[in-house]
Amino acid sequence: MVIGTDDPPTPSAGANLQHRKPAESSSMKFEYSLEQRPPFAKSFLYGLQWAAIAISLIIILGKVAGSLHFSRPADLIVYLQKMFFLTGVTLACQVWWGRHLPVICGPA
Repeated sequence: MVIGTDDPPTPSAGANLQHRKPAESSSMKFEYSLEQRPPFAKSFLYGLQWAAIAISLIIILGKVAGSLHFSRPADLIVYLQKMFFLTGVTLACQVWWGRHLPVICGPA
């Protein structure tokens, strides 16, 4: 399409614009509302899943960022310990005083 012409845009290959559903007809179904909490067993499993992702991200990002700044392994270990501590403090502040949702914080 050339800018400034009155020609209608042509759909690209594979795009069938006539069969798209309108946005009003689709709605999301949530298992819990904002005021509800999942049972303890589900919360525990969700927490383990979140911890597995968060811990691996902290270790990977911390090792990459720390290896750029430190050459001795002892300094890298201290850096990773500080990262874990600050991530825990940041997470606790976010959950208690922030939006009440856990956020994964790294060495940004």
